[in-house]
Amino acid sequence: MSILLSGSSMTGLDLSNRKSDNFANSFSHTLQSDFTTPLGQNQTLSAGVKAILRHNLSNDYSYLFDGTDYVLGSQMDYDFYNRIGGAYVEYTGQFGIFGLKAGARYEHTWQSVTYGEGQGNDFSVNYGNFVPSASMQFTLSNRQNIGLSYNMRISRPGISYLNPFVDTTDPTALTYGNSELDAERGHNISLVYNYMSQKFMTSLTLRESYTANGISSYSFYDSDNLLNTTYGNVVKSSVTGLNGYIMYMPFLSTRIIFNGGVDYTDLRSEVLGQSNSGWGYNAMLNVQQTIPGEVQLGVSLISVGKRISLQGYSTGMNMANISVSRKFLDNKLNVSLSSTIGIEKGFKITNKTYTAGSDFRSINISSQPLGMANLSISWSFGKQTRVKTVNTRKESDVINLQGQAESMSSMVGM
Repeated sequence: MSILLSGSSMTGLDLSNRKSDNFANSFSHTLQSDFTTPLGQNQTLSAGVKAILRHNLSNDYSYLFDGTDYVLGSQMDYDFYNRIGGAYVEYTGQFGIFGLKAGARYEHTWQSVTYGEGQGNDFSVNYGNFVPSASMQFTLSNRQNIGLSYNMRISRPGISYLNPFVDTTDPTALTYGNSELDAERGHNISLVYNYMSQKFMTSLTLRESYTANGISSYSFYDSDNLLNTTYGNVVKSSVTGLNGYIMYMPFLSTRIIFNGGVDYTDLRSEVLGQSNSGWGYNAMLNVQQTIPGEVQLGVSLISVGKRISLQGYSTGMNMANISVSRKFLDNKLNVSLSSTIGIEKGFKITNKTYTAGSDFRSINISSQPLGMANLSISWSFGKQTRVKTVNTRKESDVINLQGQAESMSSMVGM
């Protein structure tokens, strides 16, 4: 459901039935070469080059109903080429309880879009970025360490951000990209503390991220009283957050895992004369239990809170996942059954997005039932190697659970 509120009335709009068809395809090739050599005791130097070649194509067709049938109103065919070339060098050294890693890479990006005849103006962009990184780690004991790191991250605008084609699917609004966008350059500083024992493990991260040329969508009304939405490098953003991963094993057959965090976001745009700030969170509680018969049971509760944008916010979601799995035939055959449901009345997830400018307010509320069941059967070929170290298993848990949390967060635009 979409609600647009404005002081002006909208007249003369064709609100008849509309239909759109889309076909898209993508190809990606990666070439990479790396070289590592020792420089001395516990010191190494690495270098390498990498090339990524991507080609995306899309065909969009919009139809209008003339009372009898749908008639083609507009179409857009384009090819998007995204080529990235890079080279890096990295030094790693370990000096007793002190570890050091420092490196840099250079990336160059070539992007171009070619439209079907008479459908748009072809365009291309290319730019280079120097990307440094550094980290230090102190081993406090054989169970705990602390580290400080800095890195710069590049976020390139995709075709949906760059494509200037005007989408008129909604007769009350226009949506289009901006081919003049530059890549975002974000600076990240993290302080990390890790502790590990036989039954308990924790990893805490205090982080600060700053971006001076952040890409953001923004909206405004034009002279025809249509809501325009496009993108620009118009935001300065600062995000301060605390993330934690905690795992407790009260028994060998039981694991209780928490993964989540809280952050404060501050967004400002001098170009648009707007600012916004607020708190957000994400959390996942996972309980894993092995019962007689070597059956693995798992229950996860996931909650993602309110997220801040320059012109408003979006609410989060709550869901649960239940899984049962067992391995057979010397662990070669794995059978698992899982189910994911929304934790609201009717097993739904509801998301509300609020956007406001100087002359408009937009409220979008989406609510949909969430009830998924998944049956997975896998077979492992070859000889199986069992690693019985607790530490390796726990480190794997860190990677897996953090990846799940990131996936859940991305569903609501985190």
